[in-house]
Amino acid sequence: MTGGRLAALPTRREADIRQAEVFHGLLAQRRAELCDRLDEQAAKRARYEHNRDSAGARRKRLRIKEIGVEIRDFDRMVQGLMDRLLGQEHKHASA
Repeated sequence: MTGGRLAALPTRREADIRQAEVFHGLLAQRRAELCDRLDEQAAKRARYEHNRDSAGARRKRLRIKEIGVEIRDFDRMVQGLMDRLLGQEHKHASA
């Protein structure tokens, strides 16, 4: 009876890995988009500062800070995903 369950574990594990790879790709793509937006906002902030528009520069600084928080959130999600995958692989390798 348990033979069927044991045989299903590698298939399930492979499916989990494929799903994690897809999710990782989506997170990496979204992070890259945020980095592009961060660059755009930094350029806009520089223009505001050059034009001595302190209110505009302040808005851009706040937006840059918000985007930085979003990027760090994505980094934490990716790290958690990797930790979970590597932790499971370590568990399976030591079993």
